[in-house]
Amino acid sequence: METQAITDLPRKRCHSDKKNAPVYHYQDHCEVLKKVRDIIENRTDEVDKLLTSQSGNERRSLLNEMKKMEAVLKLLRDGGKAGESENTAASDEALIGDRDVREVLIDGLKNTTSPSPVGVKRMGDVDCKPFYEAMKRASKKEDSLRVALNLCQLWTECVKDPQWRPFKVFVVKGKSVEVIDHGDLKLKALKKEMGEEVQNAVTKALMEMNEYDPIGRSMVPELWNFKKGRKASLKEVIAFLLNQSEQKKRARLLS
Repeated sequence: METQAITDLPRKRCHSDKKNAPVYHYQDHCEVLKKVRDIIENRTDEVDKLLTSQSGNERRSLLNEMKKMEAVLKLLRDGGKAGESENTAASDEALIGDRDVREVLIDGLKNTTSPSPVGVKRMGDVDCKPFYEAMKRASKKEDSLRVALNLCQLWTECVKDPQWRPFKVFVVKGKSVEVIDHGDLKLKALKKEMGEEVQNAVTKALMEMNEYDPIGRSMVPELWNFKKGRKASLKEVIAFLLNQSEQKKRARLLS
């Protein structure tokens, strides 16, 4: 039970308490997909109107945007099962970063709980599992979870502190690149006391925070493929939502 609790913790912190969370029906997934479809169809109509008054590079740019949106609509029609293509990959990149689409998808997935393969991850959140494993080795088993959670929360606050910047800056091909400074006294002490895996959990959270909000240091929600440990593609999110809709629909019909 303790192992399951510590594994689920990062995603539990992304969502509301289950006692207060709304009951999630398959219609909710359908509604999310409908909202995404509406956004894309409205944008397609807007682009179509602009095409009549544009020429040259502007027209080519609009036609390219139209192809991307048509690829996404095909994904929705095919149930997220369309094969990979240049247009599909391009539409993924364009629309997964679109503010309206992202807000709809994040809102639709924020109450998805473990062991869901796709959901919302807070970038900069510290993984508590290495803390738990370290505490099991160092303290009484009955205290391991409590101590691990407290320490994880403490280091999460450290990661969120804008005054703590354990980074080195290098110039690569004229661009500044920041990497973790493993000589930082706080990180060195953490590694000495709790081991390399715990230090890695903290440095990973630091790199995420530095990528998503280096100034304010607030955790930013990201569509995430938990199974593969990376950002989720638009195709993966659509396929997941459609699959969940079908499963919940079948369960409802059988109940």
